[in-house]
Formats: sequence, structure tokens, C-alpha cells
Amino acid sequence: NAAGLWIGEGSVWGVWALETVLLVSALLIAYQLLRKTFSSAISFALSAACFLSTYEIMSGKFSEEYALFFQMSILGVLFLIYLPDQKRNSRPLAAAIIGVLTGLVFCLKQTYLDVAASAILYILFLACVEKDRKVWKNILWVMVGFALVNLPFFIYFYAKGALSDYLTSAYLFNRYYSSQGLLERM
Repeated sequence: NAAGLWIGEGSVWGVWALETVLLVSALLIAYQLLRKTFSSAISFALSAACFLSTYEIMSGKFSEEYALFFQMSILGVLFLIYLPDQKRNSRPLAAAIIGVLTGLVFCLKQTYLDVAASAILYILFLACVEKDRKVWKNILWVMVGFALVNLPFFIYFYAKGALSDYLTSAYLFNRYYSSQGLLERM
């Protein structure tokens, strides 16, 4: 939201514009992924239905809307770059990008790691099936990408003497909130 306010020079229209750009970008990635299996019309209908239902349910300015772009990007990199590369030349770079995207999702809210965890488990499953030991290097690249995003936060808060405050608000509060049921949140 702060980035949207900065873009809009203090106006909430900047927040609206940012979330719309990110949601439309997520829609386009979803369309590209679905297009590999379905016709153009079905892919567009499914993507548009997901976009409209997400926007209606969330109703604006939630970190979930921002995270959808990064989560769809993880799937896009996995299915459009990492897996199709039969020569495996771009797999380390794709793995590092997945790590960066995972780090960005983690910065928004730690409970959004479900898509990233599923992608990593899928990569490990394929490695077991293909008996490919090189995949461990790619998992290392995922961790490097994740650290590139999150290490500066840890270093900054540590240097300011506020690392325990950061950990408390980022993890304990989110853990408490994410363990509540729908009625408790209301």
C-alpha cells in the first residue's frame, strides 16, 4: 500500500492502480499457463473468472492481491521456463528467480509460501523420478534467491537494534492471525 501511495503521490488511486496492474499481470500469467492445455476461450474464461472472484472477495488493498502476482510468477517460471528446458541450461537461473519471487511473497506474508513450497516439492519429485542429482544445486539457487531478498531486511533491523521487534511482528503476529478461524477474524 505504501508503494501505491507513493506512486499516486498520496492518493489512494495509486494503490488501486498498483493492485490492478499486479492482478492483471497475474491474470496474463494464468492465461499463458492455461493456454498450454486449453483453448484460448476457455483459458481466458477461467483466468477472468479467477480474477473477478479474487477482486470481489478481497475488495481491495490486501496483501493477498499483491502476493497473487508473485505466486503466479513462481508458477510461470516453473512451467514456462524451468520445466520445458530439456537442456537444463536455464534451470539454475530459473531456480534463483523462483527463490527471489518466494522471498518477495515471504515479505508480504509468511503464510503465502504454499505455492512456492508446492513448486519446490514438485521439482524434488521430478528429480526423484528422473534420478537427477543436479536438482540439489537448483534448490540451493532457490535458497540464494530467497536470501537475496530477505537478508537485507534482517541486516537492516539487526543494525538498528530492532531485530527482535521485526521477528515478533513479522512472525508471531502473523502466526497468531493465520491460525485463527474465519469467525475469530470477524
